[in-house]
Amino acid sequence: MIKKILATLVIVFIAVSALVILYWRDVQYSPSATDFVLYFLGLPVAITLILLSPWLIYRAYRAHQDKQAALKQQKQQQILQQQQQAEQAALPEKAQTEWQTVQIYSAHAWSGLGEDQSIIEALQQFPCAELDSELCNAHGLPILSYRIADLDQQVTAQDEDEPFSWLSLRQQRIQALIQQQLEQHSTVLWQIAEHLQQSTLFYDGKQSTEYRMHPAWVNPNAASTESSTEVLAPQAVSRLDGLHVQLILPDNLALTWDQSQSEEALTSVLQSLGFEAHQLKLDYHFVDADQAYSMTLKQLQRAAQNSTWVTLLLVADSEIDQDYLDEQTWQQSHYVPAEFAASCCIAQPNLQLQDLKALQFLSIASAQPELSEVFTQTAWTDLPQYQAEQPFVLLLDDMKQAKVVKQAEQHFAKTAIQQQHYLLQHGSVGSSQTLAEAYGVLLGLQIQAESMALVTNLKHPDSHVLLHSEALRLTEVA
Repeated sequence: MIKKILATLVIVFIAVSALVILYWRDVQYSPSATDFVLYFLGLPVAITLILLSPWLIYRAYRAHQDKQAALKQQKQQQILQQQQQAEQAALPEKAQTEWQTVQIYSAHAWSGLGEDQSIIEALQQFPCAELDSELCNAHGLPILSYRIADLDQQVTAQDEDEPFSWLSLRQQRIQALIQQQLEQHSTVLWQIAEHLQQSTLFYDGKQSTEYRMHPAWVNPNAASTESSTEVLAPQAVSRLDGLHVQLILPDNLALTWDQSQSEEALTSVLQSLGFEAHQLKLDYHFVDADQAYSMTLKQLQRAAQNSTWVTLLLVADSEIDQDYLDEQTWQQSHYVPAEFAASCCIAQPNLQLQDLKALQFLSIASAQPELSEVFTQTAWTDLPQYQAEQPFVLLLDDMKQAKVVKQAEQHFAKTAIQQQHYLLQHGSVGSSQTLAEAYGVLLGLQIQAESMALVTNLKHPDSHVLLHSEALRLTEVA
């Protein structure tokens, strides 16, 4: 600003001086000392002030406005800082992670891609659906499906007198999936029944008496056999009260599922393995796609809190049924049906069963949006498997959407997990998405990882499903 004033003053001084000198020469005027001060100093300064007065007034006004705005902004910043300090004082410094852990005695899965570990291997090859030989669309043309071919023989082999022969084809296939999963767990369930008998003999006086009495004392009509086995004295074992079977089925079966007959069939199979009726609990959960993931985690957490019951969690769905398919294709022309089942036999880590060891452990970290914080607590921030290309992260979301890909990048941004570690499960069940996320959680139990594996659902970023081979040892995080 000073440079502009001096420049203007110099220009005005030169111009005024030139005019005054020329005028004085023309009129032959002899100036005095006062004239020199007046015309060569006073007049240029006065003209300069007149010329610059609008600009100086404007600058003074702007300076005043800027000062007022600065004072106002400073007050607003002080108020904002006070509010932030109050909010920070009211909130905890970090989210406190909630942990629940269960031990897994056995886990199985079955789908159109194969069985158990072969499904994980197939996912790495990005499999496609195959042309179905029986199902067709509204135009009578064959469609693609993820059919389990071996299940066809089990369903068609049923006689008309069998209990499920009158049900719809879809329900028959789902019931066959459930039966197949129970058979896969038969060895483990038999060992659990053996432990349950020892537990009853040791802890339950009434039941112990019934177990140890001669059958003729309990039932006078019982036939006496010389080859009856001698009952040994009860041994001290971990207390076990029974087996809790949790079945997760699609919500569109809630009104048509024959629950009583299904319970009768399941109870019959379990009793043949050594369980008594009062030692069994059977719960059905009919859920939609929005509830499937949260319901599965809820049942896993429930098992982690139950110290005297073993839980058998089972998910099953099948859409390989032409009648059901006809109802879907009018809404979605390119419908790809699938069928699948997955299950696991789990219990609280403190429960020790006779002659039965956990294959691996499953932990759920809840109320923690930062995956890096979870890895810090578990001391998994630096694992050798991060440097390898073997996948160990099962993603349940549709990674064909660009938005989901960005969410995945943000979710794993602070960790060493890269895209080559992903296993994509969404497309392997076609359009049968009702229980896809529930099935995915249990399918993750088939991942063979060196230290840990992870099942991720980006719709629930605060919950993390971790699979590990050793008991969890959490570290304190400051």
